Amino acid sequence: MDLIAEIKARADIVQTVSAHVPLKKAGKDFKARCPFHSEKTPSFTVSADKQLFYCFGCGTGGDVIRFVMLIEKIDTAEAIRRMADRLGIERPKYGTDRGPAEPIRRALDMAARFYEAALTSPVGANARSYLEKRRMPGELAGKFRIGYAPDRPDTLTRRLMGKGVPEQILVDAGLSVSGSEAPKRLRDKFRDRLMFPILDGAGLVVGFGGRVIRNGDRRPKYLNSAETPLFHKGKMLYGYHTAKNAVSADSPPMLVEGYLDVIYAQSAGLPAVAAMGTALTDTQADLLARFRLPVLLAYDGDEAGRKATLRAASLLLARAVEVRIVPLPAGKDPADLVEQGNSEQLVALAAAPRDVFKFLVDTALAMHPETVAGRRQASAFLAETSRQIPDEILRDLLIRAFADGFGLSPSVAARVLKPPPAASQGAAAGGMSRPEENLLGEGQRRLEWTCLGVVMARVDLMALAYGQIDDDLTDPTARIVWDALSAQYERRHELDMDELAEAFADHPAVRDRLTRVRMADFPESNLTAAGFKDLLRRMRRGRLKRKIDELHVRIKSADAGKDKDEIRRLLEEDKALQHILSTL
Repeated sequence: MDLIAEIKARADIVQTVSAHVPLKKAGKDFKARCPFHSEKTPSFTVSADKQLFYCFGCGTGGDVIRFVMLIEKIDTAEAIRRMADRLGIERPKYGTDRGPAEPIRRALDMAARFYEAALTSPVGANARSYLEKRRMPGELAGKFRIGYAPDRPDTLTRRLMGKGVPEQILVDAGLSVSGSEAPKRLRDKFRDRLMFPILDGAGLVVGFGGRVIRNGDRRPKYLNSAETPLFHKGKMLYGYHTAKNAVSADSPPMLVEGYLDVIYAQSAGLPAVAAMGTALTDTQADLLARFRLPVLLAYDGDEAGRKATLRAASLLLARAVEVRIVPLPAGKDPADLVEQGNSEQLVALAAAPRDVFKFLVDTALAMHPETVAGRRQASAFLAETSRQIPDEILRDLLIRAFADGFGLSPSVAARVLKPPPAASQGAAAGGMSRPEENLLGEGQRRLEWTCLGVVMARVDLMALAYGQIDDDLTDPTARIVWDALSAQYERRHELDMDELAEAFADHPAVRDRLTRVRMADFPESNLTAAGFKDLLRRMRRGRLKRKIDELHVRIKSADAGKDKDEIRRLLEEDKALQHILSTL
C-alpha cells in the first residue's frame, strides 16, 4: 500500500492518460473519446483534482494505476511494477528478493529452462516425435517455450536442489511432491509429459500444464500446476500474454479449449486464449471484457463443448460483451485445422462467425424435449439468460432470436423474456455499462448513492451515518460499498478512498461504480450536520414507503386467498411500519 500511495502521489493522471489519448480541456476536467470502447462523442473524463478517470459511455473508471493496467492490457501487479520503474521509485526488497514469492518465481523459470532443454536432448525424442506428428514447427514450440518432463522419478527435483533451491520452495512452486514410500523423498510432479509454461501478464512463468504423449497412457490427459502464490488457474487465461498485444477491432479475442488450440490459432494470426481445461470463470470473463471488443467462442461441437459455450456466452453477455460463435467443422478443433494445413479455413471461419443468440435458442431447444413442458423449460432458461444481460440492444437481439426459434410474435417473446424492474437494477449493480443518467439510478437508488457520495467527500459526516443506514439501502452494490466504508471506519474512525478502491481490485464492476460516485460533484457535500440528517431521514422514509407498498401487495394476495391469519399478521406489520414512518 505504501508503494501504491507513492506512485499515486508522484504520477499525474493527466500526463499519463495524454500519452495515450489526446485530451482537451473542458472546464476543470479533461475530455476525450474513450480508448476502451468506440464512440463518436467524447464521454471519457479525466479529473486532475481527484486524479481519477471515468467514461460516462461504457462505465469504466479508476485511478492512474488502473488506467495503465487497462490501456497496456496487464494485471494490477505488473502495472504497479512498470509505473514504479518509470517514476524511479524503488520497489520494496525482501532480502535479496523482489518479494516473498520471488524464490518460487525463480524456481519456476529454472524448471521451464530445464524442460525446454530436455525436449531437445535425447531423452525428449518421443516428445519431439509427438510434435512432428502434430506438424508443429520448431520455432512455434520455441515461441511458447514448450518443453518435456522426463519419465524419471526426480530428475528435475535433484537438478534444482543441486542449484540451491530448497525443498520447501520446490513443493510451494508445485514442481515436486512427497513420495509415498518410506523414507519419503521428493519426486517430480510432472513426468513424461509435454510441458506448456503458463505466463503472467509480464511474460513470467507462473505455472505449467502437462500433456500426456503416449498412446494408451491412462493418466489424466492434462495436469496443471497446483495453486501457488503466483498461480491461480481460475484467474488466468493461457496465451493471454501474447494475445493481448495482437487484439484489435479487426482481430478480436478468440476463446478456445486447450493449449494446442491456442498455439495453433495464434500461429494462424488469431489472438486465441484458453481457460486451461476448466469452465470459464467470472475473473477470466472480466479479463476478456477488458478488451471492450466482441469475443469469438471456438469450442468443440460435442455436448461438453456446447455446455462450455453456453456458460462462456452467458458470463460474457452479462458483462455487456458481444459474443460470436465460430462454426468449427464437426469433430474438429482449431488445432486440428491448422496442423492439417487448413489455417486459411480457420481464419475464414473466424471472419464469418454465427449469431450467438440463434445459438442460444437452438441449444435451449435441443436440450429439452419437444413438448409443451420442454418448451417452457427452454424458455425459462432463456429468460434467466436475458435477465443477466444489462445491455438493452443485446437483450433485444435475444428476444428476436427467441421469437423466431419458438414461432412467437415479438411482443409475446418480449413479455416472456423481459426482466422485471428489480432484475434490471441488479444488472446495473453488477456494474454493466449503463447510460450516464442511469449510473446512479433514480429516486431511492439515487438518494442512496448521494448519501454515500457525501460521506466519501465528508468524513466528518460519517459519524452521523455510521450504524444508521445499513437497513435503508436497497441497491445491492451500494450495500457492498457501505459495508466496506463501515469496516474502515470501525478500524480507525477515518476513511481512505484509495484503500477502498483497492479492496475492490478483483471486482471491476463495483470499482467502476465507486469511481463514478467519487467523480460526481454532489451539492449535498456542502450540507450542515442538520441538513445531512434530513437527507438520511428522506432516504429512510423512501425505504419504509417501499416496504409498505410491497406489504400492501402481499395483503391483497392474502385477502384473495382468504387467509385470515396471514391477513391479520400483515396488517399488524403494516401498522408498525406506518407508525415508524409517522415519526420520521
